[in-house]
Amino acid sequence: ADTDGDGITDDVDTDDDNDGVNDSDEDASNLDPKNNDTDGNGVTDGEEDEDNDGYTNDEESDDNSSTMTDKDNDGVSDVVDPADADSDA
Repeated sequence: ADTDGDGITDDVDTDDDNDGVNDSDEDASNLDPKNNDTDGNGVTDGEEDEDNDGYTNDEESDDNSSTMTDKDNDGVSDVVDPADADSDA
C-alpha cells in the first residue's frame, strides 16, 4: 500500500500520510498515521499544535525518521510534550 501516493510504499515510508509528522510520533500521540487530518477539522495533523506550545506538530517531528522524536528522552513524543526540551521526566 502507498497511503499518500508518493511512490514510497507504507512499509518503508516514515510518513505514510505525508502530513509532516512521522508515523512513530503519530502513533505515540494518538494521531492516525494513515490519515493526514485525524480529527477531520480541515487542518492537517502536521499544521496543528497538539501540545499548544507554539510549534506545529510538523516542526516538532522529524518526518524522515522512523523513531519517535523525544528531545528530552522522557518517553513522551515532542508532538504532545509541551516541555520537550527541559528534561521534565
